[in-house]
Amino acid sequence: MDQNAIESLKKTLLEAKEFSVVWSVFFDLSDKPLFMKESKRVKHSAVEQIIGEICRSILNKGNADIGKLIILRYANTEFYHGLLATRGVAGSFMYFESVDTGMMMLNRADGGECLFSRINVIPVSGPGSYLAPSQGRDVHAVH
Repeated sequence: MDQNAIESLKKTLLEAKEFSVVWSVFFDLSDKPLFMKESKRVKHSAVEQIIGEICRSILNKGNADIGKLIILRYANTEFYHGLLATRGVAGSFMYFESVDTGMMMLNRADGGECLFSRINVIPVSGPGSYLAPSQGRDVHAVH
């Protein structure tokens, strides 16, 4: 598969104002059999933490387990994508490690709303690190 397609998706993610545009590009890419063939399941504790925190925050689940989480890495690149499922909710995510940016989409099984979240990670360490409280459904920050 052409690395330019991954770079194009990253550019779209960084520049698009409409989340649906990003997901359209991603789903067009994921329709290609070679894309999935070259995506391998991996463990990635930072991605697990990011997805877990955002999912719990959006769904107001506190410290609840997010359920099933499948993380895939595309062809030894810095691009991760995957699926998650928890009680009554299924979702997809994408994350570019090189720019610490991604996006998550959650769908309620009852046919309700579809929730989107843009992910921007800023690493912070030290004694002053903390988890910032949610500023509503639109902003979720992990510090």
